[in-house]
Amino acid sequence: FGAPSTVSAALVKKNFGEKYYPQNLSAVVLVLIPGSLIGPTIAAGVYQQRGNYSMVYLILLALVTMAFLPALIFKGIGRRHSGAGSNNGGEGKGKQEVWS
Repeated sequence: FGAPSTVSAALVKKNFGEKYYPQNLSAVVLVLIPGSLIGPTIAAGVYQQRGNYSMVYLILLALVTMAFLPALIFKGIGRRHSGAGSNNGGEGKGKQEVWS
């Protein structure tokens, strides 16, 4: 039950830094609210029609797969623009060491 908020907080800080952390975390948590309201409603409807939750698991698997695609794209873009190997005077060094 507590994993989404904990993981969200850690990932927001890792990916976006501390400067606008409260605003960024608020935006991420705000997205969790509709999912928390809509998800169980859809699951109940599927259960009423099918009599089991197997289709719900397939829907969740499809949604998780679709969520990974943008994450992989943005991760690739971040690597390209991070200037890996450049000497930037130690900027961002602490963040990288903490999360690696």
